[in-house]
Amino acid sequence: MITDILINRYPSNSPVYKNLDNLLCIQLFNLYDKHDLGIKKSLLERAESFNYSGFADEHIRIICQSMEKLCNELGYENLDKKSYTNHDWTYSSYRVFKNYIFDKNINLDEKLSLLEILFRDTERHLKDEILFLEKQIPVYKAEAERMHKASKEKKQNFYNNGQVNLDKALPVLDIKRKALSTLNEEINSRLRNHKIPLAYHNGYFQESDDDMLEDNISQPFWKLLADPKYSVIQEEMLDAIDRLDTNKKDPAQPASRALESLLKILCKEKNLTSNMTDPAGHYVNLLNSKENNSLILNEEKEELFKFFKIRHGYGAHGTGEEKVPTLTHNQAQRFINTAMVWIHSLAKR
Repeated sequence: MITDILINRYPSNSPVYKNLDNLLCIQLFNLYDKHDLGIKKSLLERAESFNYSGFADEHIRIICQSMEKLCNELGYENLDKKSYTNHDWTYSSYRVFKNYIFDKNINLDEKLSLLEILFRDTERHLKDEILFLEKQIPVYKAEAERMHKASKEKKQNFYNNGQVNLDKALPVLDIKRKALSTLNEEINSRLRNHKIPLAYHNGYFQESDDDMLEDNISQPFWKLLADPKYSVIQEEMLDAIDRLDTNKKDPAQPASRALESLLKILCKEKNLTSNMTDPAGHYVNLLNSKENNSLILNEEKEELFKFFKIRHGYGAHGTGEEKVPTLTHNQAQRFINTAMVWIHSLAKR
């Protein structure tokens, strides 16, 4: 399986590394490692019955996995050196990881790539655990209420497994939610402090040199996409940004597909359609119709039609012998930002 890593998206001479220094890599490692920040601690909190709850030390598993992925993409056998060796086999992987980050002879773009994988895998694991707990808690509550009722009716105290599980799960869920929030906030704060034109969203470092756009568009958008039901939209938008950052063809196309996916999700949730193969304009009309309480205004409908008209005019259809018209970098950036704003706005309706 191919792992998308920073160093492949932005080559070593990219301006995103201009202010990158060893201190930032150490600070990011400490963000993961420091007990008081709760990232590593949250990984060690057990979510009972979850797939990986049997592992003695979850954060070591994720560290090993991150190193293996980087080695596979860079063609390394491993990241170990003789100077990294440790006789305590339980923590040898952790030692290798830490010494690799602190080693001043390692290229900084490689270190940041490794940290990106670590954060991505950590975030995905936390999200999976949170989703698992959110589904389990209503089950625990129902069982707790059933046993409370039985104890009251029979006038004796039955063992309440539902309440026991609930008392364990709620604090763990809170810890993992806070850790996930801390992870994103702290990484982005460090990047800004070092004046590095990158932002961290949903497991990826992405080029970002406009604080206003980052605060008002990107951050709310990626926070919304943390919901698993928007996973397809996330993949499409990550594709759009990757194409934009690496000057690949048609970054506007996956951005428009992301917005179209949101329109389909929204219409399906509101039971406005059962046919998910219609073109984008069909869903725009459904959301605008008076029968559906005009979820979007007439003016908004026209804006959305113009948005998708740009998609059709730039690369969505064959042009015969004529050259395919393309958007400039700035035009594509605006198109992607517009898609983000629409997705965030419509998802809230």
